[in-house]
Amino acid sequence: MAKEPARTCIGCRKVAEKRELVRIVRNDGGLLVVDARSCAPGRGAYLHPRTGCVDSAMRSKAFARAFKAPVEGLNDMNKTICAATINSTVQINSTVTINSSTC
Repeated sequence: MAKEPARTCIGCRKVAEKRELVRIVRNDGGLLVVDARSCAPGRGAYLHPRTGCVDSAMRSKAFARAFKAPVEGLNDMNKTICAATINSTVQINSTVTINSSTC
């Protein structure tokens, strides 16, 4: 059996299996979007879909550090990720659909 890839949560800094984390990508405009399929081009950052991890990442400026660039849309990020874990499906920026069973 193949070993599951591991990633580090930028919020709590704990290593977890990739399927347990949500991938966040910075688009060309500097906005953060959730990459539900983990196939969007560019640098990605991973974090647990929990309020504590999102808050910790925002307080420590982990998003800007992970993307090595300034980011926008942090106020909506907490609501977006929390909604993805509560609802089975949520629309984000009208382009990305997240299924919470994959988070």
